[in-house]
Amino acid sequence: IKANSKGDDQIYFEVSYEEDKTTGVHSYAEIRKYLDPLANDEAMYVGAFCAQDVVDDTKADYLPDIVATRREMLRQPDAESFIQAEDVEMRNMETHWVFRWVHPPRCARLVRCKWTYRRKRDGVTGEITKLKSRLVACGYSQLYDKDYTDTYAPTASQAAFHIQLVLAMTKGMSVTTMDIDGAYLNGLLDEEIYMMQPDGREDPEGEGRVIQLVKSIYGLKQSAFVWFNTLVKEIVALGYTAIDGSNCAWHLYNGDEVISMLTMHIDDVVHCYTQEWLNERLVGRFTELWGVSSVGPIEQYLGMSIEYKPGVLVRIDQRAYIDRVLKRFSFEGIKTVSTLMDPAVKLSMEDCPEEVDMECKQLFQEIYGSLLYAAVCTRPDISKAMTALGRFMASPGQQHLQALKRVL
Repeated sequence: IKANSKGDDQIYFEVSYEEDKTTGVHSYAEIRKYLDPLANDEAMYVGAFCAQDVVDDTKADYLPDIVATRREMLRQPDAESFIQAEDVEMRNMETHWVFRWVHPPRCARLVRCKWTYRRKRDGVTGEITKLKSRLVACGYSQLYDKDYTDTYAPTASQAAFHIQLVLAMTKGMSVTTMDIDGAYLNGLLDEEIYMMQPDGREDPEGEGRVIQLVKSIYGLKQSAFVWFNTLVKEIVALGYTAIDGSNCAWHLYNGDEVISMLTMHIDDVVHCYTQEWLNERLVGRFTELWGVSSVGPIEQYLGMSIEYKPGVLVRIDQRAYIDRVLKRFSFEGIKTVSTLMDPAVKLSMEDCPEEVDMECKQLFQEIYGSLLYAAVCTRPDISKAMTALGRFMASPGQQHLQALKRVL
């Protein structure tokens, strides 16, 4: 057994063993005897087991959209691409002057941080189009009234988005979308926050310095609040007026005529306008301040596929999203049913088990959350069934799970 330290809190093992000719049993006990003192969980020495016990991620039919930890990322078939995305993220933060390396003052509290990873997919085909790495702060390690105060930040509802598209279609407006680059990296912090070195990205000068945050980053408690206020100030400066209390839907008037409409969801902006110069002005301003990408006629928005023809039609669907959900829960190719719920089955709280089945509960909540997003966006026809099944979220039984699978 030979152990090689590769950093990042992981140890990679090269393991060799011989089969016991007498019993025909591999000497896993001997392997464990050497590895157990070195590793805290089996994921760190999965290579010590026989080939049929090891999952080959490169042959997996389904690659998750979210990879939660760096350790898990290093086991993915596209790990090298994720590491390159880390480089892009660090360069982006340096470009925005998000942080600086400093020696912390004595007794300074250090906020923890971690890497998260995401596979972005095409809204029509479901194919992976981009890999993103994001350095996030562990907000749970912050203290209220010392590291942050306000945290609220509204986003435009799906109803507001649908109404805006219909208004734009009836008025014959053009509609474009844009994605503001590194949105949360653009808000200046009022608090003094120090953060630990991120995994795999230590102090470049090797002096043991830590990160002092100048601007907000993803994961901080106040990041959404700081970014929302930054964006609102710029929109007001451009002459827009909020049409509701959320400050997420905006109109620009020429007299009594609406000539431009905006809907915001964090860093995704939908712009409806009557004249091209209005869009050029908005894109130019946002590009100058923060940088924008994915600028063009609306085709996708928050996982929805959109067909838009001014003065003719608006069609919204989530076919690719629903196909991914079916694939995730192994429901591809199954026989469909004509009704969402079986009228012969009466669901009640009495069917909930006295002792919560955690495996059943987790599966129930995962399916329910996936379906609920579809219900809110494009499938209001399943809302009644989702409302009825939502009562059993805390302790679902097998009967409730089967009813939810019927909806799926």
